[in-house]
Formats: sequence, C-alpha cells, structure tokens
Amino acid sequence: MADKVKIEGVTKSGVSRRQFMGTTAKAVAAGTVVAGFPYISTGNEPLRTIGLGVSIINDIQTQASKDLGFEVRGQALGYGAMFGKMLNQNDQYDIAEGYYNDFDVFIPAKVWHPTDTKRVKEWDSISDLSKTGRLTPESNPGDGDAPFRKLWINESGDLVDGPSRYVSAVPTWHNADTLGYNPEETGGKLESWASLFDDKFRGRVALLNVPQIGVMDAAMGAEALGLIKFKDKGDMTRQEIDVLIDFLIQKKQDGHFRAFWETFGQSVNLMVSGEVAVESMWSPAVTAIRSNSRYRWRPHTFYGYLT
Repeated sequence: MADKVKIEGVTKSGVSRRQFMGTTAKAVAAGTVVAGFPYISTGNEPLRTIGLGVSIINDIQTQASKDLGFEVRGQALGYGAMFGKMLNQNDQYDIAEGYYNDFDVFIPAKVWHPTDTKRVKEWDSISDLSKTGRLTPESNPGDGDAPFRKLWINESGDLVDGPSRYVSAVPTWHNADTLGYNPEETGGKLESWASLFDDKFRGRVALLNVPQIGVMDAAMGAEALGLIKFKDKGDMTRQEIDVLIDFLIQKKQDGHFRAFWETFGQSVNLMVSGEVAVESMWSPAVTAIRSNSRYRWRPHTFYGYLT
C-alpha cells in the first residue's frame, strides 16, 4: 500500500512549485531559534535541539556532530509538547525549530535570543521569500503570519516593521504540502481539497492536530466545497470561524474522521496501515514510506510553509 500513496503537487501549467508558493500559497512558517541564553560549547556538553520528527533526523545530527566537533543531540516532540517546552522550559534546550505562526506568543515572551544576522555567514543566501514574502516584485506575499511579518526584530527582541540587523529566527526550509491519499482506496486521482470532506471517505479521513495548520487544511477543504469564501484564511473573522468550526463539529459527529495526527510519523502509520484513505499530509511523510509521489498543480491544491 505504501507504494501507492500519492501527493498531488506542481506543475501542469508550467508554474513551478517554488513560484506557485511565492505567488499564491498560504505561508505556514518556521525557523531555527536560539534559546534565551546563547550557547557556548566547551567541547563537552551536547548542543540540545528540539523539533518535530520531520526535522530531528539522526543521520543529519550525526553528520553535524562530526562537522562541528561536538555532539548535537535532538529531541523529537509532538507539536503540543514542543510548544510548551519552547515557551516554558527554554533552559532545557539550546536551539529549537520554531513556527512563525506561533511567534505572536514567543516574541513578546522574550524566550529566545535575538539572532544577529551579521554573525550568520550565509544570511545573504537566504531566499527573499523569507525576508520579504516575495520571490518577484509582482508576487503576492500571502495571508496570515507569513514569515517576513514575524522575522524582523530589534536588539531587545521586539518586533519591528521591515529589515533590521536582528531576526527572531533563521529561516531553515520551505515547501508546499497538500493531500495524501491511496488511489486504490479513493478510486483514482483526487482533484482538490474538497476531497477531505467527501462523504464517500467517511470514517477514513485524518486531519492534522496542529490548530494553526489543521484549521488551514479544513479551510481549504471548506472553501473548495463552496461552503464559504474566506477573505483571509490567516485572519478569519468570528463569523468565518463559527461557520468552519460548526461544519467540523458536524463532520466529527457524523464519524467522518478516523484520527487527528500530530506528528508526521503518525500520518505515515495511518496511511500504511490502511486506516485512512485520505488525509492532510506533509511531503516528508511520503518520502518516509518510499511512495511513488508526483506533483501536479491544480486550483486550491497547496498551502506553503517555511521552517
């Protein structure tokens, strides 16, 4: 079954996935942050990192330890546990994978040390997508907490408007995700996010249990169904929230959802075991199960993220 999982992506119309995300996709962002007190290695203590399973990869940490000359020790957490640890236990880690959509909480709390871009050797090599929200002057910067809106801070750690010497986090990676599905179970290709709520998949659908991202998945599906048209999915009105949540509650009561996953490993297990036929899924999950994945662009198919 794992060999049959597909992720629908870019490009049928000559638009690359990178271009598409820069012009039309939602930005769900993240970056590498430094805990409140800068880490100084004596060569004995490990550099402690925390993040989701998608970023805490043993082979990469082993190689980093060799390159740096001291041990890099990572801890993979679920989103809820990671959020709590980043906010309340910043003496328990040195570097964290932070998501820009959480920075409205973390920046005022001053739990992280401002990063001086003058000390980041490859700062100029980082994409303008992170710094300005645009790949080209004509690009749409996207809705919600796009990275560039939460990136720039002053030396004291306060958010500022526009480029400065200091940043809240160093942008690390970006991608664009969509639905994962088993075509043997769905009867063929799925064309849009509306499939997430198709009644024929009742009881075999999984939704991401990270509120800031799972709600975006649900919003994409609801809008594709024609249930509602959002003005800005990243800044929904109270009425829009009520419509969406009422819809989700009804779907849950109808037994539509098989599970709500929190780590990409859980999403892999749900698909490989056959428990779900369709789910919101991150592209590393497809790689993890060695699927025959391919990418084609279609309307309302992607949301973008940056880490």
